Amino acid sequence: MNLIKKIWVPVTIAAILVAFAVAIFYNNKIRPDKEIDNEIGYKPEEYITLGQYKGLEYEKQKPGVSDEDLQAAIDEELVDYKTVNRAAKEGDSVTIDFEGYVDGKADADLTDTEYDIVIGDEDLVPEFDKVLVGKKAGEQVEVEVDDVSSFPIEDAEKYSGKKVKFTVKVTEVAEEYTAELTDAWVKENYSEEGYNTVDEYKKMMREYLLDDSKDAVEENTQTDLWNKVLDNCQMNGYPQDVYNEIVEVDEADAAYWAEYWGMSKDEYYEFIGMDKDGIEQMYLDDVKSELVMWAIAKKENITVSKSDIAQGYEDMYEEYDYDSVEAMKEDYTEEEIKHALVEQKVIELVVDNAKIREVASKEAEEKK
Repeated sequence: MNLIKKIWVPVTIAAILVAFAVAIFYNNKIRPDKEIDNEIGYKPEEYITLGQYKGLEYEKQKPGVSDEDLQAAIDEELVDYKTVNRAAKEGDSVTIDFEGYVDGKADADLTDTEYDIVIGDEDLVPEFDKVLVGKKAGEQVEVEVDDVSSFPIEDAEKYSGKKVKFTVKVTEVAEEYTAELTDAWVKENYSEEGYNTVDEYKKMMREYLLDDSKDAVEENTQTDLWNKVLDNCQMNGYPQDVYNEIVEVDEADAAYWAEYWGMSKDEYYEFIGMDKDGIEQMYLDDVKSELVMWAIAKKENITVSKSDIAQGYEDMYEEYDYDSVEAMKEDYTEEEIKHALVEQKVIELVVDNAKIREVASKEAEEKK
């Protein structure tokens, strides 16, 4: 069974822009305006009235790590599970082997081994959590599930309405505990990385959190400034093809996250608080962002060359766990990379021309 791993995977190429922004060389090339029109199939200025996008004023929060932030991160790291010789209870992590049967036949897509499940989290289905309470390592139980459409596998919807019988074997029961931060703990968990003392570990964690803080500040700066740009622009309509493409991408995004969380798409939208009107507004906001991007790119003569695209692949593939550029090309076309690079250049232009003032964290929070 190929269970979907609970890790972040880029669904749309736009989502990866911030992460490699620094690595992309800002390289404008002038060419006739009509070439952009031919490339995208419309004249963006017919749909967008640009407002101010240069010289925007912005207060950027200074990156930093408080002692409270550091301690919270350390406390989270110290939480772990240890094997116990007793019956499982809610909150325990239980390692199981299970096999699903549909219409009396074993189904490989509903079968897995050494799968860790925390009782109470309903990682798979609620029925599993219920039958595991009170079970010890080595014990086996059968359970019938009426609906496995929320199972974290591809095409889980095909099982909708079908009852599935599972045999579930417990191989390990582990309870949550909080370790003590000592030199011995640091050596056990971080010696391979070169850290052997509590002081070394704390210094490393602070530097790690500071890097995260810097990334978050830069991401927020780009997002906030771009939203200012959009607020300053007027959309006077849109090409239907652009709208259709945006809807397709947004719906694919929603489908991915719905599957990730084990929900239907409607349940996912409800989970994030979006009704029908909210979804439609999301489409229109994304359409406007697309049109504004191309309108600025056209006005500023921003283009992307073949060498830029090749470098884009080189900058991205390792960052997102691809084995090679060729492997990444299987998921992302040159046009998608090109679109990402144009968008990044436009955002860089906005940020580079903004009037940014750095403020301390408390000052920034008070102004929100």
